[in-house]
Amino acid sequence: MTTGSRLVVAVSGGQDSLALLYALHDLAAEFGFELHG
Repeated sequence: MTTGSRLVVAVSGGQDSLALLYALHDLAAEFGFELHG
């Protein structure tokens, strides 16, 4: 992905989806991207 790209991620609320959401949240702070809900 390049700067300014957008990625759509579906989260169902299951354990695997919530793990993905938490991981993306941690990575957002580290790599400087934003999550929108």
